[in-house]
Amino acid sequence: MNNTSHNSTIIQKKPKRKFNFIDFLIILVVVAIIGILIYVFSPWAHIEKLWTNNKVELTYSVEIKDVDIAYIESIKEGDNVINSVSKSSLGTVAEISKLEKAYVYDYVLNEQGEMTCIRSEHPQKYNITVKIVATAEYDKGVGYSVNGRRIAIGEMLDMRFPQYTCSGACTQIYK
Repeated sequence: MNNTSHNSTIIQKKPKRKFNFIDFLIILVVVAIIGILIYVFSPWAHIEKLWTNNKVELTYSVEIKDVDIAYIESIKEGDNVINSVSKSSLGTVAEISKLEKAYVYDYVLNEQGEMTCIRSEHPQKYNITVKIVATAEYDKGVGYSVNGRRIAIGEMLDMRFPQYTCSGACTQIYK
């Protein structure tokens, strides 16, 4: 007789764990971290910026205040506008318009001893608007820039025309 002993081991099954909401959140966070790492370290993300053409033809208006009548005639369409600080081009004059008389404000004491402001036209000074056309770059974080100089509404620009140097504020941007 063959006496074989069967040593059978009983395999105990562990209780099955259910997939819950916390497990889902952990997987979601891990997938998000992997996605961010791929985006940051992927060479395609940086190459895409090189492929995109962010150069645009930009027309913008600059208001120049208190310009002497003699200098208004020296600014002509087609003149190159230079940034008087960095000496780089800001574009080409496309149009000169909106000639308005400049005003002078004088403060005087009236009969009651109070200070009052009197506004009067300046006989030789005008406020003008110069429309400039340039090739600009667009960056989502900065906006438009021409040769490294930011162009935005309200931005003060130091400009040099062939026979006149001045400062003016950008008042309008056309696309």
